[in-house]
Amino acid sequence: MIETTVDTLAHHLTHDLGIQEDDLVFLFSGVWGLGKLAKGANTITDAFQRVLPRGLLLVPTFSYSWSKGEAYDSKSTPCPDMGAYANSVWKNPQFVRTNQPNFSVAALKNDYNQSLIDELFQIDDNCFGEQSIFGNTLRYARNRRAHVLLLGGAFNDCLFRCTYIHYSQQLMNVPYRYQKSFPDPAGSGRSTQQLVRFLSSEEYEQVNGHAPTDLVFPVKEDFSPFGVDLEKAGKLVRKPFAYYESRMARIEDVCDFFTSQLRQNIFYCLTSPAQGVSS
Repeated sequence: MIETTVDTLAHHLTHDLGIQEDDLVFLFSGVWGLGKLAKGANTITDAFQRVLPRGLLLVPTFSYSWSKGEAYDSKSTPCPDMGAYANSVWKNPQFVRTNQPNFSVAALKNDYNQSLIDELFQIDDNCFGEQSIFGNTLRYARNRRAHVLLLGGAFNDCLFRCTYIHYSQQLMNVPYRYQKSFPDPAGSGRSTQQLVRFLSSEEYEQVNGHAPTDLVFPVKEDFSPFGVDLEKAGKLVRKPFAYYESRMARIEDVCDFFTSQLRQNIFYCLTSPAQGVSS
């Protein structure tokens, strides 16, 4: 079995992918694709500490807690759906985690990034809005180097996809999703708003006040075309490592390109397209 060490991973991140010491990296990971981790989960953390001594690693620790009617605590709520590495970092004192009950992220601290973490963590309760972690990092990416990295086989169902897609969908007000409010199950009065798919014509009518005329339910999406189109546009980096290639793109390229595709076709990546409308 291939063994991934701090040295080999750090070399891959810097020499293969071109990550620089003050970059921001939003990391989705699949540990299985990395083979044997020489130091367990710390292999990944230590590699990024070495590679980003003046930068920032963000790890999605999405728990979807309030959407499931469950309590959320940044210091105790697991995120098993996000993979083994993500589900380890929220317990690691080297990281700090946002108080977003559905789409939290954890940030790897160093001697230089506390002010940046404080800035990016100024979020509201709209999961994909302008003041979400996605909106905040996109604004940061307009002036600084910031990447989405899929490492070790993350999202291996297609060439490239990531949660920033939903930021673009909300920005463009796609007709097959809507912002649903999920209240704090503890009864605090706080709620979070999340962009969700319509699952039935009844749900659509309840939200919009009229019956749908051009959608097939339940709404289903396939993001396979996005990665292909992103690569054709020269905005996707692909480099082999261990058992699965790494795929990386700039945050602003991900958001801007998906938004541009939606402007051309609002049903982009819909597998059950609008009846009578080209998808």
